[in-house]
Amino acid sequence: METKILCIGEILIDGISTYKTNNLSTAKQLDIIVAGSTTNFCKFLHQLGVHTTLIGTVGNDSWGLMAINYLNSIGLKTDSINIEDNANTTFIAVSLTSTTPDFIAYRSADYLINTINDSLINDSSIIHTTAFCLSKNPAQGAVLSALEKAYTLKKVISIDWNFSEKIWQDIGNANFVFNQIQQYQPLLKFSLDDISRFLRKEVDVNEAKLFLSKVSASLICLTCGSKGVYYKLKNEDWRYIAAPSIVVTNATAAGDSFWAGCISAYSNGDNIDECVKKGIEIASLKLQGIFAV
Repeated sequence: METKILCIGEILIDGISTYKTNNLSTAKQLDIIVAGSTTNFCKFLHQLGVHTTLIGTVGNDSWGLMAINYLNSIGLKTDSINIEDNANTTFIAVSLTSTTPDFIAYRSADYLINTINDSLINDSSIIHTTAFCLSKNPAQGAVLSALEKAYTLKKVISIDWNFSEKIWQDIGNANFVFNQIQQYQPLLKFSLDDISRFLRKEVDVNEAKLFLSKVSASLICLTCGSKGVYYKLKNEDWRYIAAPSIVVTNATAAGDSFWAGCISAYSNGDNIDECVKKGIEIASLKLQGIFAV
């Protein structure tokens, strides 16, 4: 049976600085693209030949139309995307960089996800979402309800905990949601930056692994940029795969491409080592500007 992955989350317009900068205060020009972690993940999965459905909300405006038209143009169905009359399509300004991008979020329509159709959950094998999507109601409540239904139906839950204090603001609520999602034994992805932001202090790899060792999940992947990926299955020891030495042209959406590669291999029934290798392969291609949509 073909694996179907339901992606629930943010559909955004990114304004990425045309030239490299680590701080948006020095940006002079932006290139406009359709993005968002969930959207990027869905796009990469589609390019890898995985059957995907994207759920999200855009505004009834020119940028919302841009997003719908673009997704249709690359072959993704947009039937499950809500168009909200009383909100603008969310816009994110992002720095083009070879490290972690600087960003400013102008949020509006993205979190206006009220319900997820039960039939979409029933028809899917894997349900994916992100910390960004879970950061604000009504999307938070709707997605948590969908995850509970999916877990009851023995679906696999995938979560990219791409935490940012700029998005959540309420760390207490973030901790509550993070504890709640653990009951669904998800496949969890974190970057080292995500962990530092979530713990509100700079942590090294060993400190991050110590924290994550106490997290309940079927699989945990800790991406560490050029230092490779640490990963573990539930109740097993940490494993490690190094990242190849490459020339990075653009780090934007590298984490999304890694997770798409990893989950595409997982959906094919590959063992966890092969899944992580696939993720690193796709991320490396993305970082070099070879794999993109």
